Amino acid sequence: MFTAGKRLRIDCRWVCVVLVTLIGCRGKMGASSKEWIAWFDAAAATLPRWEASQTATSQLVPARTPDGLALRINSEYVRRNESVCWQRREAISAGTGWKDLCVHRVVPEAHLRPDFFLKPMAVEARASDQYRYEAQQAGLVMFGGRRAIVERALVSGGFEGEKQRRVTSVLVEVRRGEWALLEGRAGDDQGYEEFLMAASTIELAKP
Repeated sequence: MFTAGKRLRIDCRWVCVVLVTLIGCRGKMGASSKEWIAWFDAAAATLPRWEASQTATSQLVPARTPDGLALRINSEYVRRNESVCWQRREAISAGTGWKDLCVHRVVPEAHLRPDFFLKPMAVEARASDQYRYEAQQAGLVMFGGRRAIVERALVSGGFEGEKQRRVTSVLVEVRRGEWALLEGRAGDDQGYEEFLMAASTIELAKP
């Protein structure tokens, strides 16, 4: 499913992106909502179109995040550490069937600057805990009338000693100027379809 590609890395985003969103990261790291809208529109206009997942919705159950998002996820997922992340019951290791996803809102002024989350970056030789990505792909998926920028790659290294783990990033435009980010890791290709289905159900939670 993945083709050979340039080695990539991400500067701590996978580990700290949720923390950044919850506690805020202002100054040079953030950007205005206008800048995010301009970047999203430009990226969405140039990316190839990908098909949305066709996984059966009967397997999905409601879930909510502390920052005001509602979604539906596979019924075999359980919340991890009372956070914005869920994990498949049968898998607490990196083998086939293991899946983990995190979902949260993107607040432009408090988040990283607008860019691809799995973009190519130079590998630092001295950074032993650095994530390195291969076979990065990006495309645009439509969830009804909503746009979503989807990225996929294989990740190795990092604090966990990843070995070509499948990773997915889905930036969903929940409404104009507001986004939700789903980040998923999986031990097999099935995770991609589950992550895409969960992302397609993300919306602003009702009070």
